[in-house]
Amino acid sequence: MPGHGVPIFWHDESKSNPDDYWKYSSGTSYSAPFLAAAISVIIEGYYDGKGWSSDYRNDHRMPYDDIIDVLFQASSRSSFSMRWGYGYINLLEAYTYGKDLGSEGGGSGGGGYLYI
Repeated sequence: MPGHGVPIFWHDESKSNPDDYWKYSSGTSYSAPFLAAAISVIIEGYYDGKGWSSDYRNDHRMPYDDIIDVLFQASSRSSFSMRWGYGYINLLEAYTYGKDLGSEGGGSGGGGYLYI
């Protein structure tokens, strides 16, 4: 849920009886794994749109400019905020945009490739 942080599993040894529990926390370090997962969803959509097998993927990469474009299109904000960045990413929209890009034969096609 945007604005409420990320649920994390926490081990607290500061108490006399150590405790494990879930809590919400926030920060850029928590964003990185979610962004990486979102990019993998976009790339999967792209290849689903192309109908390519995993063997074919090794020789044909999605241009990273296209990935950035999809991230902007699927974000909850249209402008940058120092506090919230571009907001949260709608993964269904990101997958759909990626798939549409793949089925249309690609997007901008510039800027190099992202190898993951």
